[in-house]
Amino acid sequence: MSESDIEAAFLRASELSGGELEEFLDGLAPAVRDEVEALLAADAAARTRAFLGSSIGAAEPADDREGTQIGNYRLVKPIGEGGMGVVWLAEQEEPFRRKVALKLIRDGFQNPSAVARFEAERHSLAKMNHENVARIFDAGRTEDGRPYYVMELLDGVPITQHCDATQATIPQRLELFKLVCAGIQHAHQKGIIHRDLKPSNILVCDIDGVAVPKVIDFGLAKQTMSSIPGMAETALTEVGQILGTVQYMSPEQAGYDSQDIDTRTDIYSLGVVLYELLTGSPPIDTRSLGNALVLKALEVIREVDPPVPSSRLSESDPEFLSEVSRKRRVPPTGLQRQVRGELDWIVMKSLEKNRDRRYESANEFAGDIIRFLEDRPVEARKPSGLYNLRKHLWRHRRFYIPSAVLLAVLLASGISIFVVANERERQRRLRIEAEREVEFAQQRETTEKQYRLLSEVRENSTRRRVGWSARSRETLAGIPLPLPQDLEVGVRNEFGRLALFPDLAEPLPVRAMVASGVPSSWAAAAASPSIFERCCSRSRTISVAASASVSLRASSATRKA
Repeated sequence: MSESDIEAAFLRASELSGGELEEFLDGLAPAVRDEVEALLAADAAARTRAFLGSSIGAAEPADDREGTQIGNYRLVKPIGEGGMGVVWLAEQEEPFRRKVALKLIRDGFQNPSAVARFEAERHSLAKMNHENVARIFDAGRTEDGRPYYVMELLDGVPITQHCDATQATIPQRLELFKLVCAGIQHAHQKGIIHRDLKPSNILVCDIDGVAVPKVIDFGLAKQTMSSIPGMAETALTEVGQILGTVQYMSPEQAGYDSQDIDTRTDIYSLGVVLYELLTGSPPIDTRSLGNALVLKALEVIREVDPPVPSSRLSESDPEFLSEVSRKRRVPPTGLQRQVRGELDWIVMKSLEKNRDRRYESANEFAGDIIRFLEDRPVEARKPSGLYNLRKHLWRHRRFYIPSAVLLAVLLASGISIFVVANERERQRRLRIEAEREVEFAQQRETTEKQYRLLSEVRENSTRRRVGWSARSRETLAGIPLPLPQDLEVGVRNEFGRLALFPDLAEPLPVRAMVASGVPSSWAAAAASPSIFERCCSRSRTISVAASASVSLRASSATRKA
C-alpha cells in the first residue's frame, strides 16, 4: 500500500472512536494497521503537547533558522509561536521588497494530522477576504518538505492589551468588538469555524491612525463545508482530542464529543473575550483554576456558570477593581453601573451552556452591541426566575436528586401513615356510631315502655279510685327505672311524698312501696288526670324525639360508611 493510502487510512481513522475505530482497524491489512496505529499514537501525543503548550504552559522553543532563505523570503526573527507553528518576521525580496509574516510548521509536527491542519489553516485564510481577518499572500514547502504560508505582517497587540494601554472606555471597546464580530461572521459565511478565539488571536493594528482588529491563527479551524481538495471535512477534527485554549473554550469543545460543534462555539468564545474586555479577567480565571488538572478545568467549563460581569466587578479585590476602572477611565461605581443590566444580559446570552440559547450568529451578537451603543432595546433579556431555578437545580443535581428521592420516600411514608390512621379513625367512629344506635334504640324502647305502663297505671287508677288492683301493682312494679329526668320530676311532683323514685325522694323503691300496701295516696294522686296527662304527654314527646335522633344518626352512619 502506498504512502498516500496509509495517509488516507489515518485520516479516516482519526474521524472514528471506540467500537467504530476498532472495527475500521480490524478491516485493514496487518502492516497498514501497524502504520495507522503508530500515526494515531504520535498524533495524540503531538496534540497533547500542542494543547499544553499553547493553552497552559509555555511552548517549545522556536527553531534556530534565523537568516534562512525560504523561496523568495529570508527569515529575520521569530515574532510568535503556537502549538504547531512558528511565525517569523521575513523579508520578501522578489518581485518587490516588503516585510511579511511567514508561518512555518514546527519540527516534530509533520505527522499527517498536523500537516493536514496546517494546510487547512492556509486554505481557510486563502478563502477569506475581509478587513478584519489576516490576509494570505503565498504558500509552499521548504526544501525538507515542511509546509509554510506567508501573510500580511500585522504590527499589532492583543485586543485586551491595546484597550488597556490606550485606556479605552467601555463604548470604545464595544466599537472594536463589533468589528471582530464582523470578521468572524465573514469566516462563518465561508464555512469556517475558528475554534480558538482569544485575545492573542485578535490583534489590533494601527492603520492610518485607526485601530483595526484582525483575527489571526486559524490553525484549529474546522471546515463546515468540504472545500479543501482531496480532504474530507471531518479530517480537520479529531474525536477525543482537546482543541482550543481552556479559558476561552466552549462547553461543547470541553465535552466528550468535541466534533459536535458549530458556529455557535465561536459565539461563546467571543462572549469570553467581551467578558474580559469589560471586567479585566475571563469568566473562568486562571486564579480560580489554580493547579487544577485539565479534565477538572474542562468540567468547570461544562458545569459551572460564571458570575455576571457586574457581579465579578463587585466581588473583585478593591485594588484590582481600581486598576480595571482606571484603564476604562471611569470610577469603580460608574463601571459597575455601566456594565450592570443590558451588558450583563448580552454577555451571559453569549455564554449560555446550552448553545440553543446563545446568539445564532456573530451578526446577531454584533446587532445587540450596536443597539446598546445606540441606546435602543437589546434582544437579550434577564433570565426569568424559573429559568434561574431550573439552572440551579441542574447545576446541583448531585445533591438535589438524592434529596428529592429521600423526600419522596418520606412523603410516601407520611401519606401511608396518614391513610392508615385515617382509616382506623373512621372505623372507630363507625363503631361508636353503631354503639350509639344500639343505645338510642334501647332508650327509645325503654321510653315507649315507660309511657305505655304509666298510661296503663293511670287508666287502672282512674277506674278504681279506692284500692289497688293486682294489675295496677304489677304494672307499676314493671316500669323501667330510672325515668327520664323531666318525666321523673313531673311524676314525683304529681305524686307528692310517695317517694316513687329512690334517687330523688325517699329511699323506698317503688316495688317495695307496692308490696307494703301504701298505694292509696298513689291512687288518689293518679286520680288527678290533668297533671298526670301532661307527664305522659311529655314522655311521649321524649319518646318521639329519641326515635327521631336514632333514625338520624343511623342514616348519618350509613352515609359515612
